[in-house]
Amino acid sequence: MGATTIWERWDSILPDGSFNPKNMNSLNHYAYGSIGDWMYRKIGGLNELAPGY
Repeated sequence: MGATTIWERWDSILPDGSFNPKNMNSLNHYAYGSIGDWMYRKIGGLNELAPGY
């Protein structure tokens, strides 16, 4: 079926701004989130002082 470790589509939002009607849409790519977290903390120096929830 062509799946890798994550079943998702990388074209969830179409060029006209609409949502792709096919299955496996995802806007949560953990790999990018973890890199962003590292950049905010290490490069930007932004760390939370206490849990916010």
